[in-house]
Amino acid sequence: MRPGAKLDMVLVIDNSISMSDKQAILSKSVPGLVQRLINPICVDVGGSGATQPGPGPGLSCPIGFAREFTPLTDIHIGIITSSLGAHGGQYCDETVMVQFPQPPHYNLTLNDKAHLVGKVRTGLYSYNNTGFLAWAPDDSSLSDHERNASTLIADFTNMVTAVGETGCGYEATLESWYRFLIDPHPPDQVQLDTTTSKVVLIGEDTELLAERAAFLRPDSVVAIFMLTDENDCSIIDGGYGWLTSTYRLGGGGSFSMSRPTSECATLGPNSPCCQSCMETVSNPGCPPIASDSECVKGSLTSD
Repeated sequence: MRPGAKLDMVLVIDNSISMSDKQAILSKSVPGLVQRLINPICVDVGGSGATQPGPGPGLSCPIGFAREFTPLTDIHIGIITSSLGAHGGQYCDETVMVQFPQPPHYNLTLNDKAHLVGKVRTGLYSYNNTGFLAWAPDDSSLSDHERNASTLIADFTNMVTAVGETGCGYEATLESWYRFLIDPHPPDQVQLDTTTSKVVLIGEDTELLAERAAFLRPDSVVAIFMLTDENDCSIIDGGYGWLTSTYRLGGGGSFSMSRPTSECATLGPNSPCCQSCMETVSNPGCPPIASDSECVKGSLTSD
């Protein structure tokens, strides 16, 4: 990186069950990651023969070696989780999941709304209570948290640990960082309109926009890291996306995809009459869903 470069680093960490061991590995890697950024290794002209120059970035490399890149002195570090709730459906909806035995505080982490972990978990230090961490060792007006590498590493490690593994099993890793960094109008609420069988987006998440404005600089290099052990399961917010997050109640919380109307087989998937049996309103010109030959078998497919 060029001298004086700013780095805004976003870590999207899967917080669903089975992630504790992966998060533990990341926690152990935090010191090496931080030191590599603020105290880059020395390499020879061929880019090999790396050596660590010492405990601080102010030390010179041995003769014949040079820093891999200029030590970074302006970094923002933000962590968000993969949990974005039920998207208008049932699975990962706090009011539904409470019917089944869950780990303590499970319902509190099913939807972190792509907010910074420093804002949605308690007991964590963040720069000026912004929800993220900052590194600016040359600014004497800042606290030890922003100027001492050991303190920064401890704060960073605490944030990783606080993510937990009691979040939504539909890991929205890609959608989470898109919403935090890019989405111009992130929704405040995602609700199902039962009269139309479609999801509507209500309001604008002003808290997320404020977090983004504080974290993201117009002249920074943005780096996105994702830690997960499963494929992305992002669900579109709006329309019929909620059907993917609907499951069969009573069977211990098991879930399955909805059965399609018979027109999906006879007219094709692009037909407006090809609908989900979970819908309650037929599209214009289409036969009633409730009496459809496929839907009368039950709205959900078998496991």
